[in-house]
Amino acid sequence: MKPKTVKKGMRFRSVYADSNPTWEVAYRAGPSVWACRVIDEGDNWGQIKPFDADDILAAIGHRRITNELIHHTDAYYESLKVGQVLHYENFGDCWVRCEVVKVDNGQALQPIALVGFWPQHELANRSLDGSIYKGHYVQKIEKQEPFTPHESNIYEKKFPNGDPRWSLQGSGPQDLQPLSWELPELTPAEQVRAEQWQRINEIRQLIVGYKDADPVALLKAIQVRVQTY
Repeated sequence: MKPKTVKKGMRFRSVYADSNPTWEVAYRAGPSVWACRVIDEGDNWGQIKPFDADDILAAIGHRRITNELIHHTDAYYESLKVGQVLHYENFGDCWVRCEVVKVDNGQALQPIALVGFWPQHELANRSLDGSIYKGHYVQKIEKQEPFTPHESNIYEKKFPNGDPRWSLQGSGPQDLQPLSWELPELTPAEQVRAEQWQRINEIRQLIVGYKDADPVALLKAIQVRVQTY
């Protein structure tokens, strides 16, 4: 529960410069204003800044709510069984199929497949020079990186008896087939085009990294790369 009044010694977090330090209420600076001091070690230690009482109380309340949510989610993960398969909803009908695994600080979900209607750019894309970019969750699957999303985004937690409004294949994401992010091989013509763009990228890097005021050396370097293609 959020406290109703500000008292000396209260602590909270608030952004300062490029950090989010812990502040401690030092003394009253006005009818509804309190002077607060940064107590974290580092460059900002000892900095003093006035805060409105309502802002201090709001920051404390927000921190307590966040801590309660974290504790609740930790308890949920502790209740899961290793090897259990769950489905995390990233957005819309885009699901990450996961397996419960043990990690150093408890249990987490390890992505093993993507199911649903993921847009192609979230799976894999090939750039003009032929290089391939893979989406965030594709990378997590390939690197076997576990994560701990909030339980409210887990289908099996949100709908333990199934979602009556489910309109896709089967009765839930567990019935959807895994998607492939493999891209077709380049045709000979596409390979040539990709190599041309690779050469253009090399020239672009030359231009960006060139520091000399005399452009002659740069022009010669560009000419070599064009002529030797």
